[in-house]
Amino acid sequence: LMGDNHESLDKLKGESFIIRAKDEGSIIAKGFCLFRGWGGLDKNYVEAFELFSKGALNKDVVCFAMTGYFYRNGYGVTKNPHEGIRWLKMATDAGHAWAM
Repeated sequence: LMGDNHESLDKLKGESFIIRAKDEGSIIAKGFCLFRGWGGLDKNYVEAFELFSKGALNKDVVCFAMTGYFYRNGYGVTKNPHEGIRWLKMATDAGHAWAM
């Protein structure tokens, strides 16, 4: 759906699954919707960062990667490339392919 595992990229289908997951209560999916402005939510990097960093503190590997991405790029948080790399390395060490 998002171009992994030798699948062709289908952004609309991927987006619809993320929105559905958000509607069913997924905090991570809500973070993605806030990041992208999907599912009837306005873009809100600060709130998205808060959700991803909370998930990262609870050892969620996707949240490790997204927290690192937000730190690296300064989305919703003061830009801190060193902190970003630290979180991205944690995601990589846990096997998250995108973070590599």
